[in-house]
Amino acid sequence: MSGVRHGNTEYNDDPVETLLNKTGCADLHYAVQECIAEHRDWRKCQEQVKNSECV
Repeated sequence: MSGVRHGNTEYNDDPVETLLNKTGCADLHYAVQECIAEHRDWRKCQEQVKNSECV
């Protein structure tokens, strides 16, 4: 997801992204998404999920 800007912006109307930012889970969410995109296998991304202290 390089080149994609995450976080609060003036024009951020995505309710999911807003909630991720409010809960402090956005960084974890994007780390997991990037891992899945890179490996194309969610099972290889368990370390990112285990490092979570979100929600």
